[in-house]
Amino acid sequence: MYSISYDPDHSLIRVELRGFWSVEMVDRYCNALQELIGSLAAEGKRFGLLIEAREYPLQNPEVSERFLTRTADWPPPGEGPVVGVAMIVASTLSKLQAERTIGAGVMFFHEANEAEQWFETLLGNPGI
Repeated sequence: MYSISYDPDHSLIRVELRGFWSVEMVDRYCNALQELIGSLAAEGKRFGLLIEAREYPLQNPEVSERFLTRTADWPPPGEGPVVGVAMIVASTLSKLQAERTIGAGVMFFHEANEAEQWFETLLGNPGI
């Protein structure tokens, strides 16, 4: 399960990931996220991507591989409208799986306030 929303006051796409996923769920999520990113980019906006994944357990290998396949051609943070990606994870093991499936350029945090402070610096938005 997931939720995706845009916070225009802080120039952030906020994502929440929860539960165990299927390969089809990965496709639905990636399609929804790409659609939002595309529409914001078409408006000339630049923004951060904040992913809350503390309730997203380690996934089976097929789901992890699907994420890797679906995101392989996405531009790295800073080279497109996404200026940075922060992921909040519950454990070091979750971080390791995310690093393998998402790739380089993602900052990892254990607390939301740490990630939000990083975005304040990156985006110049005090008071997220």
